[in-house]
Amino acid sequence: MAVLDADIRSGKVDSVRIEAVARLITYNPVRHIPVGDYVQRLSKQIFHLLHHKGSQLDGLLKYIASCIILQFCERDIKSAEEHFLVKLLKPLWRCVQLPADPLVNVVVKEVELTTCIEDLHQIFAVSVNPLSRKYTKLLFRYCHCLCNMFFFLLRGKSYLKSKVKILINNILRNASDEEALSLLHAISFSNNKHCEVYITKVSFANGEEGGIAAIQKMEEEFPDEIVRYHAILDILSELQNKNLNRSYILLVLKEFCSFHLESKDNVMDPENVKAGILFNALLQELSEWNVDIGEALMSNITEVIDILMTLLESICNCSTEATFYEKTLWVVLMILNSILESDDQLTYADWHALKLCLPSLKLLQESDIDMDLKEIIFSIIIHIATHGTVCKDDEELTRDNPPDVRAILNSSDQNLLELVEQFQRQCTLSSQSVISKSPLMMESSESCSSSSSHTHSEKDVPKYLEDSSNNSNESSRIPKPGEFVSRKLDSGYISSMRDIKTSLVHIKGHGIIALNKLLKARDEETLENKVTVMHTLGKCLEDEDSYVYLHAITGLSELATIDPVLVVPYILNQYQSCEEKHLILKFGEIVLKMCNSLGQDLLFKYQELLLHACLVGTKRDDPQIRSSSLSNLGQACMCLKFNIFGHWLQEILICVLSFLNDPDLEVRRCAVMVIYLLLKGVGKDMLEMLDKEIKTIYTQLKIVYNGETDDVLRQHSQLALEEINAIMLNMLTQRTSMTKEIHILQ
Repeated sequence: MAVLDADIRSGKVDSVRIEAVARLITYNPVRHIPVGDYVQRLSKQIFHLLHHKGSQLDGLLKYIASCIILQFCERDIKSAEEHFLVKLLKPLWRCVQLPADPLVNVVVKEVELTTCIEDLHQIFAVSVNPLSRKYTKLLFRYCHCLCNMFFFLLRGKSYLKSKVKILINNILRNASDEEALSLLHAISFSNNKHCEVYITKVSFANGEEGGIAAIQKMEEEFPDEIVRYHAILDILSELQNKNLNRSYILLVLKEFCSFHLESKDNVMDPENVKAGILFNALLQELSEWNVDIGEALMSNITEVIDILMTLLESICNCSTEATFYEKTLWVVLMILNSILESDDQLTYADWHALKLCLPSLKLLQESDIDMDLKEIIFSIIIHIATHGTVCKDDEELTRDNPPDVRAILNSSDQNLLELVEQFQRQCTLSSQSVISKSPLMMESSESCSSSSSHTHSEKDVPKYLEDSSNNSNESSRIPKPGEFVSRKLDSGYISSMRDIKTSLVHIKGHGIIALNKLLKARDEETLENKVTVMHTLGKCLEDEDSYVYLHAITGLSELATIDPVLVVPYILNQYQSCEEKHLILKFGEIVLKMCNSLGQDLLFKYQELLLHACLVGTKRDDPQIRSSSLSNLGQACMCLKFNIFGHWLQEILICVLSFLNDPDLEVRRCAVMVIYLLLKGVGKDMLEMLDKEIKTIYTQLKIVYNGETDDVLRQHSQLALEEINAIMLNMLTQRTSMTKEIHILQ
């Protein structure tokens, strides 16, 4: 303490001096006391410093404690583990072990787990001691547990979220690329076959004091598991390690290939179905990642092509349902397309390897798959066969002058022309065509048994053949060679609208994203068709896939800023008239975004329609809809700058006050928050505008504050009461202001 006295008086940290003192403390100064006893006695004092609270010197004392622990790790790791690390990591250790008593719901209490995270953050993140980076490896085995904790914290608000994230970043940043990749494998797939990582055996729950507790393992829902992939990619982006990004993308492709090969014979197994959905979610997140996927694929081009060939051959030989191999085929085509976008970097050997995929692509081209997939396969075949010659000069291609595919193809690839012509003939088939088993299925079944032959029923007839009877004029037209390649020349609006009308989620979502970009760029053709765009995006809200409806919400809110006269009444009418819960919540999200983007002046024009729509939503039976409508009501009042007069203010107050006794907690929280926002917005005009209601409001808020047990609800009511007190205090105690004037005489 004598050495550190200057630091304690000044409150500043001299890291060199503290590290020197910590190094001295690790030596046993008393010879007659065994080293073990010395460390045991010292550990109690060190943990006291580490957990010290209520002093201005907390930061300094915690830093001293962390330096001593790190110095013990450097001097004698076994002694440090026995007296420090075991106690520090005990809550995490219990999270990665099967609970001893399955009847006890809470495995690790909130105070224990929260203290553990704070201590680890202090030692391995806050400390500037170089040893903290060296011994971050002690947390490697608990990385899966920390990541699961972080994924849970992402769903709410907690002060621990940033601390856990910093710990994860430090673990990955201080690991080698190979170690980091093995950790990412364990985190992504909950599999420790590549590294000795402990797999989490518990779930997490919010604590009463803002922390988290570990509880018995519960089955996670798909949205919760899908969150992990977005979070993993965010963490990777912050690391800014290109080599690690490339390795991770290749790892995901290898795992997807292995999963496909292992599960193709038992696709309908519930575990395989779930794993397939999660793989699709991960690949979807990768496709939207802000990292150059093409560059990552090109850096491992040989391995990527081998994986694609394996997947294509497996798809061609499989005898399972069309939905399974079509989803896998989409992934393969997406990767091929990313590679071909960087065709200027492909070598002759790469082109030769890609041509090995052509037989499988040709076989798939002749099978009964979605028409959109056929078009994509067709363009990829032409691109590979011509080494990108057809696609390099797309600006010069027109529908009237399509490329001469026969002249472009090499002599060894002339047989592809037959495929082109055959594909064009398939496009002219009508719904009266008799569809037998697809070539893909036929070859698979014949290889297994010559006696097993089946035909498709009417419901198995591809959709594009059913629709062709309604478009006999179009189906009778024979497409010109290269017409599908020239589709790239379509305008952005036409291309995006065509993608939106497909049944494939990936293409549909990509089309909506492209349409949103056109709206932001104020594309003339898109704005000319804004009515069609509005109804198309409204239809996309009915889709259950978040990749579709989230971008549709963004598109409609953007369109509302472009033409509020057209869009705002449409959105508000749909918001109050539709009956499906998921649609009401989606339109509510659009209303929220619309209020923030339009501003007070434009929004004031639609004040009555907006407030009426929100009030109608509060009368719904579903508590989630009621709480959402109350939140929108509060946001609308804020965006209107509380310029609400006449009967609307009384209606809002009567409505909100009635929900203070609602049986649902979230609804009561929203109601009190709306009251607080109203009081804050009205301000000094409170007595004038709320003359008859202010007594009722104050009484109800007092009842809520004194009678409720929920901390959030009590805090909201306290804020509202303090706002009333502040307004009354300013009105009753008029402050006299003194001014001093200085006159300069000329």
